[in-house]
Amino acid sequence: MMILRNRKISNTSPFVVFALSTFFIFSCIVVLLSFLSHLENQRSTDKRVRVKSAKGYVTLVELNEQVYKKYGYEIVRSVLPIPKVRMIEEPSCENVFRGWSRVAKQPQPNEPPKRIPEHVRRDFLLNGYTFVQYVYSNDKNSPNGQRPTRWDELSEIINYGPRKVADMGYGNDGMSVHHAMNEYRLDGMRGLVVGSMIPWVEIFALQHGAKHVLTVEYNQLNIQHEFNDRIASIHPNELVNEWRKYADSFDFAVSFSSIEHSGIGRYGDPVDPIGDFREMLKIKCLLKPGGLLFFGVPLDQKMLSLRSLIILFGLLAVALACAPHMPQRQVQHGYCKFYVDGTSDTTTSSSSRKKRDSSSSDSSGSGESDSGSGGTTKYNRSKKKKNTKCYEYEDGTKDEGATLKEGVTYTVTVTKTSS
Repeated sequence: MMILRNRKISNTSPFVVFALSTFFIFSCIVVLLSFLSHLENQRSTDKRVRVKSAKGYVTLVELNEQVYKKYGYEIVRSVLPIPKVRMIEEPSCENVFRGWSRVAKQPQPNEPPKRIPEHVRRDFLLNGYTFVQYVYSNDKNSPNGQRPTRWDELSEIINYGPRKVADMGYGNDGMSVHHAMNEYRLDGMRGLVVGSMIPWVEIFALQHGAKHVLTVEYNQLNIQHEFNDRIASIHPNELVNEWRKYADSFDFAVSFSSIEHSGIGRYGDPVDPIGDFREMLKIKCLLKPGGLLFFGVPLDQKMLSLRSLIILFGLLAVALACAPHMPQRQVQHGYCKFYVDGTSDTTTSSSSRKKRDSSSSDSSGSGESDSGSGGTTKYNRSKKKKNTKCYEYEDGTKDEGATLKEGVTYTVTVTKTSS
């Protein structure tokens, strides 16, 4: 009986194999055709969609060749307002910290420059494609500069409600950190805060379950003694010198309105056209695999990244700065979420974002403007409607996030590094 059964199976095996092979080949053909169609649609989008720049409206193809590739990146997904890009060749952490140290050891100006130094101007302006607005601030050695405050009041602040904590820093915009941490809990985690003059971000982290926070800051922080086991600080130079001690050791990192200042010398940091890009690479080296980055920057379509003075974080540069945390990997839906204006859930998938072609030309000339003549100038925050969930550009283009039409607004992007 066993012999007959085996013989029957043997007689039908060629048919089963043929059917399975046919199905497999057909599936491969379908996948291949789908992939080729996707590539064609991508190329079409790259050529059709135009992005506003200091050189007028330009295609993503032009930006890819003239901006991203020149700085070691390339566009892998054409989504607006910020295309997804990847690093063509990711540097080792050894090279990342060595490069920062090399720049830091170069002679630096006694005061932050009031204009972009001519010899690095092209790199600061990302090959001339980014807008720049000058708003000068000197918090390095000016008696009128910003100084750390309220670090000795932590036992009082820890009992504040979310709104009161946010008001210590950026008000409504600061609530985005609270809502982001509400969704991505920090229970028992150890984290890193990059740049902090007032401890509102640290308090939010502790209130959302963090076990310990290390703040990277150029200024000395007078941390209340009772919190020494929960909050500590370190000078950026010390962190770089001892980076191996901290590599892959943090569960999360937070930067809110900090990275965009890197490289402009405002707080005593070295003047470096790609200072903010280096900071993002450093953060990636310090996060554990699968670690979270809460990344908050001011967005305004006409502003640039890398500025002395402040030159606000622009859409071209956001993609470059985020790239180290969004490498060549397939990610799940909802990988990147934006929290704005006190809303607890805004956003979302790039596929749902609206794209709109525009053939207009930019009449802004060089793309430079001045705002203020000196001293510390506050950000011009827009008056946002509650629960607003759309970018509104001057040309009518919209995208999920926050209203940008009236001025500068902050968003928080939550990014999970590769496991």
